[in-house]
Amino acid sequence: AQVRWSAASRAAVALPQGPYLETAVERLTVVEGQDAELPVRLVGDNVDGKWSLIACHSTNGVAFGLGVQQEVTIRDGQAIFPLSTQRLPVGTHSIVVARAYRSDIRINLPGPCTPIVLVDVVRKSATTAGK
Repeated sequence: AQVRWSAASRAAVALPQGPYLETAVERLTVVEGQDAELPVRLVGDNVDGKWSLIACHSTNGVAFGLGVQQEVTIRDGQAIFPLSTQRLPVGTHSIVVARAYRSDIRINLPGPCTPIVLVDVVRKSATTAGK
């Protein structure tokens, strides 16, 4: 089970949606305009192979995607997700990586996802100060 902070009380009961995602990373720092790599683990039976994953803002809104779904190869349950930060302005952002979705099976919402990862996007000039 995953717990997420919310300003309102919410509960959801649903059938298991198959393998789920985890990551040991709780926070990343990325220079604006650069991409990052996020290690993920797909937990479940027979998970090795190609899976479509997507990075999303952790939000209640509908414009949550941080790009297009990407095909990632899972080996021994592990993979590196290429996280594009092109759409993230300088600041701290809460994101998740989710199994990709299709409107016919997930009603256009992402499937099982990682816990929240905080992504700190810093200015390019902040990384070169003092050099």
